[in-house]
Amino acid sequence: ARRKIMPDRTNPSISRAALLRIAPLTTFPALPSFASTSHKAGVLLRDGSLLPLASFGVQIYDDRTAEALTLQALKAGFTSFFTSADAGNQRGFARALAQSGVQRSNLFVAASVLSDDVESFTGARSRTARACVESLRNLERGGLSGVDMLMLERPARTRAGIAGQWSALRGMRDAGACQSLGVCNFGLDELDALVEESPLVNQLPFSLGVRMPHAAVLKAHARRGVQLQAWGPLGGPDNYFPKSLLAECAAIGRPSGWSGQQVALRWILQSGVAFCVHSGNPRHLRDDIAVLDFELSEEAMHTLSALATKPWSA
Repeated sequence: ARRKIMPDRTNPSISRAALLRIAPLTTFPALPSFASTSHKAGVLLRDGSLLPLASFGVQIYDDRTAEALTLQALKAGFTSFFTSADAGNQRGFARALAQSGVQRSNLFVAASVLSDDVESFTGARSRTARACVESLRNLERGGLSGVDMLMLERPARTRAGIAGQWSALRGMRDAGACQSLGVCNFGLDELDALVEESPLVNQLPFSLGVRMPHAAVLKAHARRGVQLQAWGPLGGPDNYFPKSLLAECAAIGRPSGWSGQQVALRWILQSGVAFCVHSGNPRHLRDDIAVLDFELSEEAMHTLSALATKPWSA
């Protein structure tokens, strides 16, 4: 049986009004497709770094489990990872990378920090800086020195707080702690609060199973030069993917031997979005990474995009 479809990590539902603030579109804008690029290389970000298209997200469990599942993901072919100090298992995750024998230059590691509970600029900056230092120390104790990208897990509740969070991340980058900066769960207004520099990546629950004007969200991020990465690509914040929608995906994939979940993930990639998944099942991880190696037809993409705008049945 296929795994229970679940979000990549616990996260409160995002306000759709705050996320979008733009009129819905029913067709996708003309955006670069990954189909004509090297899937293994990833997508080129504004700072010249490469974001792999498929990442493994470490969840909340103990260090031993994090170590075992990270090794499992590496064996399946994942070279990009998302970790958070808030999960409490960064040492185990880092030990797995150190034991794997994979050269550090062949890995991409993104670490998020949680600091959205402070509203003032100074307080948010201090809280974020401390969280970054804690995360980097945890990883170093496990054998990993430095990360490729630091990310904010959620925006602060005020513009001053967001500015303080971002100032701390920029300071960490300038000090050599990472090369790139990103955010998670930022709406458009919150992205626009970062007036001095836009993040390279925004992680959102972008999925066929998440109700949003997908095309408009893509277009708005493209205008800002921000690459989207989907968390919870098979579940979203509500831990739900409609059975009727999954059946439609399965019907599209059946003639070629692709599962409904693979088709749903491939739709994300060909929409111009990277994704971050999690599973404890080795076969499911292999299935997820295999979506880098096939392509949906233009007709299938149009069909799926149209389905994303229609009412669901259970």
